[in-house]
Amino acid sequence: MKKILLLFFFIALAAALNADPADPVFVPGEIDADISQYPYMILMDKSAYKDTDTVYAFTNQNNDFELRYAFYVQTDTEVENIRRTFSLFVIPLINNAAGYEVDLNEIELYDDKDVAKEYNGDIGVSAFIPDPPPEYSGGYAYMLVSFFYKMNQGIVMQTILFNDIEFAGTGAFEEIAGSFKFRE
Repeated sequence: MKKILLLFFFIALAAALNADPADPVFVPGEIDADISQYPYMILMDKSAYKDTDTVYAFTNQNNDFELRYAFYVQTDTEVENIRRTFSLFVIPLINNAAGYEVDLNEIELYDDKDVAKEYNGDIGVSAFIPDPPPEYSGGYAYMLVSFFYKMNQGIVMQTILFNDIEFAGTGAFEEIAGSFKFRE
């Protein structure tokens, strides 16, 4: 009996060591989306990006904000439970950006109808992070990190960094928060 258990253990161990890890469902890449660059938005030089996955980053003349976009292409279109897969992908990114484990109650799930109307997407979530770590935030005091998913395309990660909390209630903030849309 011990020999059979030991043999089974070695077969299982060998299978585990030889097994190819599953390909990730989302990988950095280009998403089919339009980004509106308003006249006050200045495209930053790639060397200024704090995040290696960032594809585009914008600021204004006074550096009142920094708007970043990172794209994650969906590699597997046969995902059984895309909401779960989306959550398992974005939660570690939120925690990494925050520098701590964000309470799930602090992550806002957008209404799917609003995501469809505003972003031409299917799923959206965001988290407001006060005092994000300087290595990620570049010293900004506040961060709103949002993720939007479009079926069979992927995820857009939008990060808005700013210092003045009053800025979050302005038209300019709403404008930059709505500055992208998935294409059909």
